[in-house]
Amino acid sequence: MFTIGIGLGFVVVPLINIIISRAKVENVGAASGVLNTMMAVGNAMGIALIGSLFFGMIAVSATSASHIGNDFNGSINHVKIHQYTYGLINSILCSIGVVIVTFLLIFLLPSIRHKEQSSEQKNHGSVST
Repeated sequence: MFTIGIGLGFVVVPLINIIISRAKVENVGAASGVLNTMMAVGNAMGIALIGSLFFGMIAVSATSASHIGNDFNGSINHVKIHQYTYGLINSILCSIGVVIVTFLLIFLLPSIRHKEQSSEQKNHGSVST
């Protein structure tokens, strides 16, 4: 949890500053509202998706282990621990996969430099005509 907190602190705050700095001055309030709304929606969807994945894997493991009788309490506890471990590992791997895909998609975003160059070209084109 400490590592996740440090990582979010180093990534989310600068990312919010970058996103807000790209907005025009008259649209900063609207951009901030949309950004906060989309962050809340993304967090809720992520928690729902990963939670569904986690609890779905626990349920699948539970049905496959239902043949163990009540006489084997130690075995049942071992199976329950295995179910939670299996669900946790797979949900963490899914989260890591989403992070990797997001990191790769970041490179498809247009850069600020590209945006400034295209606006300069438009300004120079309109002056020369």
